[in-house]
Amino acid sequence: MESTLKAFQFGIMDGYSEIPEGVWGLLSDMTKNPQKPIPYVYDIVKAGMEGRIDIHAPFYLDAYCRAIESNTKIAEFSKAKKVLHCVDEISGTDKSDCMVGYGDISLSKVSLVARMEDAFEKLADDDELMYALSQVKGMNDKFIVEHSVDLVTTLKYAVKGIPAAVTKLRAVCNEFSDIAEYVRVILSSGRDLNELFA
Repeated sequence: MESTLKAFQFGIMDGYSEIPEGVWGLLSDMTKNPQKPIPYVYDIVKAGMEGRIDIHAPFYLDAYCRAIESNTKIAEFSKAKKVLHCVDEISGTDKSDCMVGYGDISLSKVSLVARMEDAFEKLADDDELMYALSQVKGMNDKFIVEHSVDLVTTLKYAVKGIPAAVTKLRAVCNEFSDIAEYVRVILSSGRDLNELFA
């Protein structure tokens, strides 16, 4: 049995270039019934190499394989607890096919929640936009006096593509990072500037 397994070319397995005899001894039950497939051979060898299995104590291969299988099922079940099963209430012809059970959620509820999230996101974006507008409007008169630039007019003309306005707006944004952020918020809203600054 050992010679058969050793005939495989493992190369370097998880940093080990050769596997000790004691670890191969964990698979000695394979000689009793060579036709029976042994699952989890890699896991058993890896656990033996890492010292998670005492290679000097009696080892029960079948029991260890059942323990790995049980732990795998438990891990899959705990992952499944984090996932909701979506039920399409409309598609089923039989009422039992489209009933929303415990731990399930209907697709109509999912779309409702998605629409609510979109609405909240839009409100948050609108709040950010309103704040940026109020800041630009509030500082515009002072900015005209101190820097001889009308922010609102420059912004409107820059959006229309007038080169002098684009250059002036770019220079203002490079010099004042807060104004650059307000301009980014206003322009990314996609709204008409004449409506916003009416």
